[in-house]
Amino acid sequence: MSESSKESLSLHSFRSATVHTGYISVWKKVADLYTMFKGSRELDLDFHGLLKDTSTPSPLIAPQGGSLVKLAVEGYYRSLLQSIIQTGTYPFSVNNLKSFSIKMFDPDEVNDLKEFLDFPLPSLEHLSVSYYSIESERFSYPTLNLPPNLRFLSMSIIIRGPCSISNSLRWCAKNLESARHVSLETFTINASLLDSESTEVYPNVLQFWSEFAVMLSESDFGSIRNVSLIFRPMKPEGRSVPGLELYKSAVEREMSLLITRGLVTIS
Repeated sequence: MSESSKESLSLHSFRSATVHTGYISVWKKVADLYTMFKGSRELDLDFHGLLKDTSTPSPLIAPQGGSLVKLAVEGYYRSLLQSIIQTGTYPFSVNNLKSFSIKMFDPDEVNDLKEFLDFPLPSLEHLSVSYYSIESERFSYPTLNLPPNLRFLSMSIIIRGPCSISNSLRWCAKNLESARHVSLETFTINASLLDSESTEVYPNVLQFWSEFAVMLSESDFGSIRNVSLIFRPMKPEGRSVPGLELYKSAVEREMSLLITRGLVTIS
């Protein structure tokens, strides 16, 4: 796309835009996002693909970009988040960002997410975090700094199954525990099980969910209205998944009182 075409787009105020670049594309600069959407004041942006840039304007001279209300990212988006963190306004302002969704496949992306959430996001109410990786046990997941106005938090992860507790699942619990200072109303864990054929649920798994239930019962979580635990097999549909039902039944037993109260749902 020519520079004149990008400039002409900036004269419009877009409400929604989807940018899927693929991984071989000329559309790969933070500056392109700025140029095309600087006239958009309430933008819902879905970015998926390749974005790299080696230069970020100084915070003192960074131009005022468009304003985001919703942002979804997947792929090589790091330079976009870093530019926003470093300038506050380029290529977008996030003062009015209400919803943020991120799909991650590498531990470094988790650290990038932590940095982005450390940036002031006063309007953020919806946060959806997906981390699809068989993580190294040596990776230390950082606790996320959840914005004070956050209402809805969803975390999609891969877990090992009935035999062990994955670090990613402990990460979910750790972030829920850190939500005591925010007004969280809905929390969702969407877990894909790697091992869905086991015939035994190990004691450490039962202990984890027992402690999870105790945490949810504490008065600090009075703002939470719904906790949804969703378990799915990683294997293709149509195959036997006895371990999945075994796992769900074990979690249901540990959560029985909270299920009766209507706080927790399991599917």
